[in-house]
Amino acid sequence: MRLTINLTLATIILLPCVLGDNDRNQTTAAVLMARELVKSFLNGTVNGLTPGLVIGVSVKGEQKWLEGFGLANIENNVTMSSEAAMQIGSITKSYTVAVASRLLDNGKLSFDAPIREYLSYDDLPDKMWNDRVVNITLRQLFQMTSGFPAGPSEEELGTCLRCRNQTGRLAFVRDRDLEFEPGTNFTYSNYGTELAGAVIEKVLQNKTFNDAFTEMVRDILRLNNTAMINTTLVTPNLASFYTTNMETVYNSGMWNDIFLNDFHAAGGIISTISDVLVYGQAWLDAYYGRGEHFLKQSTVKEAWTPSGVTPSPYGLGWVIQNVTDNRPSGNQVVWHNGGTLGCRSILAIYPETEVIVAASVNLVESPIDLFVLEGVIADLFANITRMDTSFTNVKTANVKSSNFEWRKTIF
Repeated sequence: MRLTINLTLATIILLPCVLGDNDRNQTTAAVLMARELVKSFLNGTVNGLTPGLVIGVSVKGEQKWLEGFGLANIENNVTMSSEAAMQIGSITKSYTVAVASRLLDNGKLSFDAPIREYLSYDDLPDKMWNDRVVNITLRQLFQMTSGFPAGPSEEELGTCLRCRNQTGRLAFVRDRDLEFEPGTNFTYSNYGTELAGAVIEKVLQNKTFNDAFTEMVRDILRLNNTAMINTTLVTPNLASFYTTNMETVYNSGMWNDIFLNDFHAAGGIISTISDVLVYGQAWLDAYYGRGEHFLKQSTVKEAWTPSGVTPSPYGLGWVIQNVTDNRPSGNQVVWHNGGTLGCRSILAIYPETEVIVAASVNLVESPIDLFVLEGVIADLFANITRMDTSFTNVKTANVKSSNFEWRKTIF
């Protein structure tokens, strides 16, 4: 893999310079090396056309690095700020799981009850498989084992911009035939998560899904720069979004026909990387029993367990993947990426070392998720307390981290 080779070479070349500077502390050394890797990535991907990038790292709850690179807007030569706001796409799915999990923890819904207990026949007609009615559960919707197809189709983009609630967006899902019997296979489905959002809304009764999301983000997580996309609001530090035909970069027209205006529960969030790091830390704290005001420890451990239905390592709104043995950052990463018609983002949590890496680019074709999941950035920061031995481990782990092919199917 060209990416693996380039990153390994960059690490080797920078090693003497960083280790030879006794005036820099270990965190600064890690930042310097990570910065050079990012620059190499930007220069070497998509024919060097990636406009801009924001990346951040936290370790054990402390933000160690947050930096913007390149341009937030090409036309006006606007530098990418570390606090730039971009769409985070399907990372939104884990937020939807969090909203539902809080209701689960409070005994207000069940992940294993048929969703028919929450939705009327007018909301959603019966779904059939082999000429019989089948039950679908919230767990299956979140694990992508419900049988619903991927979606949306090109014809559906921009058709629900004025839908005021999640139940109204069920128009996308109502007439979809199942691809397989629920619980027997895996298809990554935006339709399924949108349907889960409608279930949440029915349980809330007097609130919309967006209301519940906003309350969780503002009151529980204290995220001040995270919101559901609203094209009518002024968004501070909003980056411009781009696409490419591999030769020329085109402005996506900001909102254009971006389907995430329609698919809120599946991918409608806009955020900053600093907020995404805090969000990841909330999950990590709850995983270790330090954040039950957000979610119960048992709930997070359940979400971070693959379904086991298929070979896919998908849990509840998260990918849970074992990586190469003896990684400095640990042998497991919990992650999700997201792509829209103008942005691509990634959030990767390494539970064993409590390292979190998050990044966004304002070009959907840029493989920022693959770059982060190679693990070199996480390994650097996991080793800031033992810099004398870390780089050999980083190099070795990088060469062996080729078991991430499945990650390319998530978007």
